[in-house]
Amino acid sequence: MFKSKPERSKPVALLIMTALLCIVWIAAAAEGAAQTPFQPTFKSIVGSWAVVDNQSGAAFFGTYNGGPLEGTVNFTSPDNSISLTHGSWKRTGPRAFADTDIAFIYDAQGKAAFKIKFKAEIELSADGDTAFFNYKFEVSLLDGTVVNSGASTATGTRIKVEPL
Repeated sequence: MFKSKPERSKPVALLIMTALLCIVWIAAAAEGAAQTPFQPTFKSIVGSWAVVDNQSGAAFFGTYNGGPLEGTVNFTSPDNSISLTHGSWKRTGPRAFADTDIAFIYDAQGKAAFKIKFKAEIELSADGDTAFFNYKFEVSLLDGTVVNSGASTATGTRIKVEPL
């Protein structure tokens, strides 16, 4: 008439085991979802750019490496008294980015005499092939004493592969 203890405990143990497996599965799924990397729906800034300062007309070439959320940046100057810049960038919005990069300014003997730091906020066009830069710069002595600063804007065009 009554089931023995081992017969009654099997369904209970099975129920407990199923509940524990469900909890582990839910926790694992939540952890995986929390660690899923951000997948932007717009192009990244990663790539090479031809950039023209909107005030002076000076042309610069730059490359953004890494991605999709952050990486490194290097720019060349049309003035050979300024070294290649070195810096970092990060995504700040769907089509928005920020970067900071620094370079040396050389004296007439080719020795580093100053540092120049650029800080930019960049917005990409909807197609991701044009970049609009708002930037500030500071020129400092090698010890960090700021001796000059300013701001400007620039427009960049993504450098694309051109077939032969």
